[in-house]
Amino acid sequence: MTNTRTQQIEWRRNKVQELAVKGFTQSDICQILQLSKYTVSRDIKFLREQAKEVIKNHIDEKLPYEFDKAVKGIEEIIKEAFIMVAQAEKTQDNKGKVTALSLAKDSIQTKMDLLTHTTLLNNSIKFVEGNKQKLEDSFTSEEEQHALTTKF
Repeated sequence: MTNTRTQQIEWRRNKVQELAVKGFTQSDICQILQLSKYTVSRDIKFLREQAKEVIKNHIDEKLPYEFDKAVKGIEEIIKEAFIMVAQAEKTQDNKGKVTALSLAKDSIQTKMDLLTHTTLLNNSIKFVEGNKQKLEDSFTSEEEQHALTTKF
């Protein structure tokens, strides 16, 4: 496929997605872009598959790393808050101490919220991995069936 043809397909798919985002139906998109229902349907299928891959990559690659960064960042805030508490105690700054303790409390609560939502994160990852395995098993089974039917 030529570079120009690839660019045309990419442009068309972007237009299909733009119109779909704006709430247009497939029939509307066909009419607006003067495309066949088959072409629009194929483009939407491609866009869905692309979106699945983005979500899978996000769950598999980005989310665990970002989660870890967030937890570690909150732990640093907690450490700093308790350093501020100690400094406020030395200077007998009760207002500063209360402020630092409040920051520590809020940070600990945020950390707990993140950690308790880990179950949701783990369930999402397991769901993706389970469906991935089912698809792989399905493809393997189809290949085996095809091999058996072509032998006889």
